[in-house]
Amino acid sequence: MTASVSHTYYPASRTRLPEFDLLRSFAILGVVIIHVSGAFLPEVERGSSFNLMLLAINQLQRFCVPTFILLSGFWLSYVPQNFENPNATLKKRLLRVVPPYVLWSLIFEFFYIFIVKNRSLSNIIPNLILGKSVYVYYFIILILQFYLLWWILVKFKIKTIGTRGLAIALGVQLGSTLVRYSALFGIIPPLHYLSDRLILDWVFFFILGWYIGQHYERVRPWVISRKKEIWMAIACAIALTIYERNAIYFSSLTINDANNFTKLSSQIYAVLFFLGCLPFDRTLKPLKTLSRYSFAIYLIHAPIVNLEGRLLIHHFFVPIFPSFLLLLIGVLVLNVTFIYALEKLLPKSASRYLLGL
Repeated sequence: MTASVSHTYYPASRTRLPEFDLLRSFAILGVVIIHVSGAFLPEVERGSSFNLMLLAINQLQRFCVPTFILLSGFWLSYVPQNFENPNATLKKRLLRVVPPYVLWSLIFEFFYIFIVKNRSLSNIIPNLILGKSVYVYYFIILILQFYLLWWILVKFKIKTIGTRGLAIALGVQLGSTLVRYSALFGIIPPLHYLSDRLILDWVFFFILGWYIGQHYERVRPWVISRKKEIWMAIACAIALTIYERNAIYFSSLTINDANNFTKLSSQIYAVLFFLGCLPFDRTLKPLKTLSRYSFAIYLIHAPIVNLEGRLLIHHFFVPIFPSFLLLLIGVLVLNVTFIYALEKLLPKSASRYLLGL
């Protein structure tokens, strides 16, 4: 890492890139697919054709959370004004994330306290701090840490990421991965659940996004010239991550260990998938909508998956795949319709601070 900013930026006005709208829409689709397939997996017999199909679909989405982290690092570095006033940049990012996060956390906390009746009022503050109001909110805690990391590094005059910075971040993330594998195989005691909310498992994705944002005028042509090789590598990474997932899933190890994003094969797949999408410079209007609504969908989709899933899982079609598609489409349509209606009803400023739009 170095304090200078010697690279060449794209024009500051070019802040919408079609390839990143595409990536963001794929990422939020991947998040929803993971949770929809996860709702069905416990109901399907291990080793059955449907079980293997759902496992493969689930693992194909393991690029999604790393993609959001890569995108965060990218946009913080790609827009040069961000470095001119890091305090204002941090404030802007926090205002976009924290108010919607707090609002929807409280809504779901009250739902679980007074409707489901499986929580108490004493849980609210700890759950807000730790991102536990909804099981997917650990990501919000992670992304807030990355915003603070960026701000601290910029304050210390570290504005450009070079190969040394990438190597340090990769070493930290691989070290954390090694610790996780050691815990998985019983070499060390199991990790505390709070470890899932620390940036050590994800720091290379963020720093890589930062690096790509600063050198995009060189990175993208390089990727385009090697896109066939990258997609061949993606195919190999997909096979590897499905194999590793199945090896863990069908052993005596826990399902959660098989499903997480920190498997080495999943990390490789996520980086390659991100790079593989950079040559695409066009996107469809529905995907633009998903991209724009991605944060709002992330905030509200999980309880909807749970509620719709409970109704549908006990009324399977035969085969199960149509039920999976029905739940997936239902969740997406309900989320997009709900967000669209709120956006139209609320003032623009309220939409920004309540939905993150």
